[in-house]
Amino acid sequence: MFTEELKKIKECETYAEELQKSAKTEAEALVAEAESQARQIIAEAKTLAKEKVDSLMAEGQKTAQAEYDAAITAAEKQCADLADAIKDKQPEMVKLIVERVKSSVNS
Repeated sequence: MFTEELKKIKECETYAEELQKSAKTEAEALVAEAESQARQIIAEAKTLAKEKVDSLMAEGQKTAQAEYDAAITAAEKQCADLADAIKDKQPEMVKLIVERVKSSVNS
């Protein structure tokens, strides 16, 4: 009777050890899978972040180019307006400059 109880205790201990090994193996597999999924999620996040940065950079460059073009157009118009404004006064300005040159030479 005592031998049978000892045998059952040994069987229970063996079964418990097998359960522990099995649980440890399963836990290690779960950890490995979780790490793999985490690496995949990180890689996908990096890819999405790069795509977003590239998109924002392209949008920023497009906006900057549009603002630059608008500024150049405005400056060209301002130059043309100034040229038109002084075109009528050009003979008068030339005459004034010539008179000043003459007066400084005669002085």
